[in-house]
Amino acid sequence: MPSKYQEYRQMADTAERQLTSSYKSWTQFLRTAARLYKYPYNEQVMIHAQRPDATACAEYDFWNKKMGRFVRRGSTGIALIDTSGQKPQLRYVFDVADTGEREHSRPVHLWQFRAEHEDAIAATLERSYDVSGSNGIVEQMESAAAQLVKEYWVDNKRDILYNIDDSYRKAGYSKKYYDAHESDIIIHKAAKKAFDELALKKLPTVKSLQAEYSDLLVQKKLDYAALAKAREEARQLQIYKANAEMLLRTDADEQRQTREHQQEK
Repeated sequence: MPSKYQEYRQMADTAERQLTSSYKSWTQFLRTAARLYKYPYNEQVMIHAQRPDATACAEYDFWNKKMGRFVRRGSTGIALIDTSGQKPQLRYVFDVADTGEREHSRPVHLWQFRAEHEDAIAATLERSYDVSGSNGIVEQMESAAAQLVKEYWVDNKRDILYNIDDSYRKAGYSKKYYDAHESDIIIHKAAKKAFDELALKKLPTVKSLQAEYSDLLVQKKLDYAALAKAREEARQLQIYKANAEMLLRTDADEQRQTREHQQEK
């Protein structure tokens, strides 16, 4: 009887093959991966296979001790394969939907794209990847993503093609192996042909990205300070407006009373 580890290892292998079986399968995985961007690819695959609707995952102790939340009784953990030690083992995480709040729980902030940050994001994308935002942020992101894919292919195509070709070769170019891995082989052949025809650039350095991130944090603080100042000015204007309206009403009342008094005489 297979162990728990073997069962989840088989689940991971099956899930990876299914991801590229169709456009729909791949895009569904990308939606999950986008919400769980801090997890490595192999763990994103495992989470998607077990909880495709997950939005924020963490281990039991993190929810309990760091966030002050409790994991609901009966919740099923999401198994991940941990290979950091000498022997692979399973560890479990729970989605925020499996947790509940206590009196002093910390708020859970899920990543969102906000319209007020669009200009800063567009400027960073243009500096980092030399892609213009003149046609909108969506097209700019697509261009940056396409550039990253090209650069990754340049850096890793030898290993990728070797893994596919070598596996196919070791199988003796058998029809059985081809039928079992047809989608992978076709995708890699198409990718090789497409990327070989393109002029490619190098990825930005980690140091440059860290510097840009620091600049964004500084700008974010400045923007928040400016927003707080604008809100205070708006509040003061509302007070001035209310005072002015009250004075105008008072003057109007006094003038009306004066006219009535004169008429009575």
